[in-house]
Amino acid sequence: MNFLYGLPPLITGLLILLLGLFVWVKNVKNRVNESFFLLCFSTFLWLGFYGFSFLQVRKVDTLMLLFKIGYAGVIFIPVFWFAFIVNFLNEVRFKKLVNISYFIAVFFLLTLIFTNSFITGIRKYFWGYYPVAIGSLLHPIFLSFYILLWMFSVKTLFFSLIESHSAIARAKIKYVFFSLLIATPGVLDFAPNYGIRIYPFAWVLVTISIITMAYAIIKHHLMDIRVAVTRTGIFLFVYTLVLSVPYKIVPPDGWNNWWNNWVCQGRFLDTQLLIC
Repeated sequence: MNFLYGLPPLITGLLILLLGLFVWVKNVKNRVNESFFLLCFSTFLWLGFYGFSFLQVRKVDTLMLLFKIGYAGVIFIPVFWFAFIVNFLNEVRFKKLVNISYFIAVFFLLTLIFTNSFITGIRKYFWGYYPVAIGSLLHPIFLSFYILLWMFSVKTLFFSLIESHSAIARAKIKYVFFSLLIATPGVLDFAPNYGIRIYPFAWVLVTISIITMAYAIIKHHLMDIRVAVTRTGIFLFVYTLVLSVPYKIVPPDGWNNWWNNWVCQGRFLDTQLLIC
């Protein structure tokens, strides 16, 4: 059982789900809180089921089921992010675009569930098994959709931050904006889908991003939620996370061997395909 790589994203996913539930139950009729919960839920699907698969479950059918459930979360993450931003900023002009994004995401979800043209196989990396999309015609289209919607979300927040005249509103937008920016490099998690042996570290970025949002909830009453938490508690939590990150993402044979074996000797592209 690969606890070193499986447990951190699994536990992180559960904590993010709890945060989403906490925000939602504070005001279930608020669209902002609802979209934030959906974002947390889709993130939980991704991290939770991927983390469980990293625990070296070896049955191919079980692995494919876990990855498809996890990928369902991945498909909706940019959509729920965008929906949250639109509701948070009350950008009525983008409501139709949110609905269109939902329809596109549902299309990708159906192809994921009922076909093998979205995920074409599974490969084993040093951290565990991972889905691949080599040879897929749909996945590059989905990836383009993901990146474009993410970039549009960043652009929307950036201009709202510049145009905001309220110091309180600007502070809230700033935290959401930086939370989105922190998670942006996580797009590199798609690299192993194409056989590139890069550890999927986005769970670390998402954790920091969610912590930033949680801090904004506490300090600036983001989404009109008031919680009494000491700054010392926040500092200790973040400090512990930062110290533990390097030990979670380092390969079992060390970074030096990783560079020598995988890059210098041409093993950067993995070749162990379980399903095709």
